[in-house]
Amino acid sequence: FLLQKIHHGEQTKNENSTTTQECVPDDITFCDESNPDFEFNSLLKEVMQKSEMRHWKAATRKLKQLKKRYATPDRPIPQDAYLAVLEACVENRLHGARAAEPARKILEEMSEAQMEIPINL
Repeated sequence: FLLQKIHHGEQTKNENSTTTQECVPDDITFCDESNPDFEFNSLLKEVMQKSEMRHWKAATRKLKQLKKRYATPDRPIPQDAYLAVLEACVENRLHGARAAEPARKILEEMSEAQMEIPINL
């Protein structure tokens, strides 16, 4: 937030008859100049990073947070994010049974959003 102060000076006389300047706030306004999509973009970046590192569990949790907190019809989650998390789930073969449930949910969300699901997954 950017705080803007506008002051005007007033001259007053104190007991010794000397003139002093007082700053009295005339108007204080708050201007929000932050990026409205910052939180969305930041969390989306975390999802992509976790997916690249093949941390399927952290990536699915971040994707869920992104969906619940910031996704709107005007600002949907990009298909690339879903695909990156799916690839992390598929590639981690040691935890196949545990990663299968989040992968199924992601596939359902993609189909509900009418996104194209690649055949190679």
